[in-house]
Amino acid sequence: MDCHSQVLPGLTLSSREEGGRRVVTVGGELDLCTAPQLSQALQAQLDEAARTVVVDLGEVSFLGAAGLAALARAQADAQRRGIGFRVLAEASPVRRYLALAGLNDT
Repeated sequence: MDCHSQVLPGLTLSSREEGGRRVVTVGGELDLCTAPQLSQALQAQLDEAARTVVVDLGEVSFLGAAGLAALARAQADAQRRGIGFRVLAEASPVRRYLALAGLNDT
């Protein structure tokens, strides 16, 4: 897939502080072309040394393998740093894929 020659639906990212946790809300399609944006955003949040980073995928309409890999890398990095890392996807079509990858919030 050539990410530069196509019109992409895009990815929306926002973050906020909530009760001592950094919440990153993600929307749109998370695929090979948009996963690098997510990786950069999560890395920035982990670099700020929040106690816990919560990734809310409730507005994600598609989650591809590259998106799952980006989340898994961020989760591993957070674990190495001793930072809590949770992925939420309430009522989202991607919830099943998160569970299969072991990334769901339990």
